[in-house]
Formats: sequence, structure tokens, C-alpha cells
Amino acid sequence: GAEEAWITDEVGPEQVGALFLRAGQIGRVTRLVGIGLSVLLASIHLALPYAVSGALLLVLALFLYLTMPETAWQRQERPAGESHLRAMKETFVEGIRTVRGSPVLMLLLGTALIGGAGSEGVDRLWEAHLLTTHQLGRLLTVTPALGFGLLAVASTLLGLIVGRAGERWLDLNQPRTTTLTLVLSMGVRVVMLVGFALAPSLWLAVLCYLLYDAAGALFFPAQNGWTNQQIPSRIRATVLSLVSQSNALGQTVGGPGVGWVGTRFSLKAALVAAAALLAPTLGLYASAVKRAEPDAVEPAVGAE
Repeated sequence: GAEEAWITDEVGPEQVGALFLRAGQIGRVTRLVGIGLSVLLASIHLALPYAVSGALLLVLALFLYLTMPETAWQRQERPAGESHLRAMKETFVEGIRTVRGSPVLMLLLGTALIGGAGSEGVDRLWEAHLLTTHQLGRLLTVTPALGFGLLAVASTLLGLIVGRAGERWLDLNQPRTTTLTLVLSMGVRVVMLVGFALAPSLWLAVLCYLLYDAAGALFFPAQNGWTNQQIPSRIRATVLSLVSQSNALGQTVGGPGVGWVGTRFSLKAALVAAAALLAPTLGLYASAVKRAEPDAVEPAVGAE
């Protein structure tokens, strides 16, 4: 949660939704570059893309350390003699107390848990579904690696189009707009996931997957922006970490369950089960946004 908490404090909660949309667009453009470079490096040696990626992350970390501003952050004064560990514990406990006392944040934890349970199955099985159910490589007369590379390029381009439309037409500071964006984009993902699982042909399955992935270009920025607007600055990183841990717990519990369905029945059944796990988030997101007060956005300050 540190990255999202930092940028929210720097630009203000009222600006962060649009910023996450723009960041998603930049990420997709650079993803296209990365796909090309990865293919080139992998043709030399399969380990090269991993080594270069690690080196780039180290360079990024050094760059941020030297240049990253923290103009809105304020150091929290600790009582004399209080240790860092005690201060960390108090911040964690305050984060737990804030979440338990807020119906909105409790709903967010619930959506993270359920969303993690459903998404883990999709992330692990969608490629296997295309390979084994639809014979991706044989039908396209290309290697599976090239087939998935082409699919990644198409997915990225479609995501750019959808994200650009979101930047132009959506105001994520409006609760009603955020509600519709979260619910409709997740609804598209659930329906397209079922279509992907049950599609009778490779091309229809690919189309459903592309639309499922493209809907995420709206869903995830809206989710991140709105979530950050609901959390007090001083514990924002802690609460975001709790949300991430809830998502990870859902993946840990739901992933093996979806995998068991795939082993016991079929990959189609497993993907439908994943869609069924994601479906309840529609009601939870709608309820969470409706419960939030219109003035929930706080001023851009480093501490309260």
C-alpha cells in the first residue's frame, strides 16, 4: 500500500482516480515495448528477460530514492522512550480499529477476499484452457509462445482504447459514476469469463478473454482511486496493506478450490467456478459505494 498511499498524499484524493487511469495507460504503452524486448532477449537466452527486468527494477528503486518527493508527509512524533516497533504496532492496531469501525472498509476487505479467490483461478488456468481445450498453437499454426505474445499485444491495445475512453468520459470523483464503473466493469468481467469458459470456438474464446481483460482497464483504476479516498492519510498505507492481505488470503483459499474443480471435472468448470466466486463482488461494491458519504474525500494532507 505504500505506493498508492504516497501518490494519494502527493496529488490529493480528489485527483488520484484520474491519475490511476493515466498511469494504467502509460503502463500499457510500456508493456508493448516490454513485450518486444522480451521476445528479442529471449531469442538470445531465456534467462535474459528476467535478468534485465531485475536490473531495471533496481535502477527504478535508486531513481525513486533520489528524486521521489514526499511534500505531504509529516513525521509522527513518538513519546520519549517509545520504540519503533511499538509505534508500528500502534499504527497497525489503529488500522484494524478503523477498518472494524467502518462498514465501507469492511466491505472493501470482503470484496478483496472474494476477488482474490476468483481471480487466482483465472490467472492460473486461462492459458491452459486455450492450450488444451482450444489447441491454441495447432489452430493458429504458430508456437504457443508467439500465440500468447500476439494475444498480449491485442489485449494491451484494446486496454489502451478502453482506458482512453475512461480518461475522457469518466469522473471518478462522483460517487454515482464510480458505482457504475465498478459494478458494470466487474459485471462485464464476470460475463466474459463465463463466455471464455464455455465458448465453442477458439476465436470466440479469445474475444471473450480480450473483453474480460479490457474491462480491467476501467475497473482497477476506479477501485484503487475510490479505495484511497475512503482511508485517512495517517493509516492509508496500513489499511491498503490489510486489503492486499485479504486479497492474498482469498487467493490462497480460493485458488486451490478452483484448481480442484479443474482436476475433478474440467477447465471449463473451473473457470465457471471462478466467475461464480467473482459475482458476489458486484453487490458488495455497489453497497460499499452507496454507504460512502459524498464528502468522504479528505484534503491532501500528510497527517491528521
